[in-house]
Amino acid sequence: MTKVISPKARVPLTGEGVLEQDEYFYIIRGSIQTGSGGKEYTVSAGEATLIPAGEQHWAYNDGKKTARSSGCSSTGDAAWCSRRRAVAIE
Repeated sequence: MTKVISPKARVPLTGEGVLEQDEYFYIIRGSIQTGSGGKEYTVSAGEATLIPAGEQHWAYNDGKKTARSSGCSSTGDAAWCSRRRAVAIE
């Protein structure tokens, strides 16, 4: 799955999202500000996030470039995930 966040865009638009499964995202281009588990992070191209199932989270692109990521969930894309090195944000 590929996700694109335009400059000054936020996902979700308001509040926080919650997933039913773990999701791993690798940032391909740009960077995002993200909140997960009550903490805030900056994640840039070449870095990754692991969002545990049930954890509230959001993402915001405060840059001038479109941010692009590729990811997978614990319920799908297992082959893609197994070929990537996960970097969990703790």
